[in-house]
Amino acid sequence: VVGGSGTTPPPPSTGPITAGDDSAKCVDDNGLSSANGTKIQLWDCNGGANQQWTVASNGTLQVYGKCMDITGANYANGTGIELWDCNGGANQQWAAENGTLVNPASGKCLDDPGSNTANGTQLDLWTCNGGTNQQWHLP
Repeated sequence: VVGGSGTTPPPPSTGPITAGDDSAKCVDDNGLSSANGTKIQLWDCNGGANQQWTVASNGTLQVYGKCMDITGANYANGTGIELWDCNGGANQQWAAENGTLVNPASGKCLDDPGSNTANGTQLDLWTCNGGTNQQWHLP
């Protein structure tokens, strides 16, 4: 690399994001749908395409080429997480910090509400609290 350090950033990683409160549960795009507004939920890990998340170098988490999105850029506790066209918005940015996924704009975490690991539980945004329901294992 001319004028650089000779290193390049690692390629994006792709695979399942497993839950800290139940390692048999994965972050899942509901119904294998790529439609905007599809809920992002917990589901039994099954290796499906809708559980293959790409941790992109731009801070987004993507499946089907779309981004994990905080609905309406609403940073209130309990706001649902959905799939949406990637648009560079701050509500689509996630940073891995000490096992959590933090949205830098809000300072809040990706959360399994009430530690409910039932299939179909929609993930939400919540104040980071260190709970296992806010721990995620990235691919």
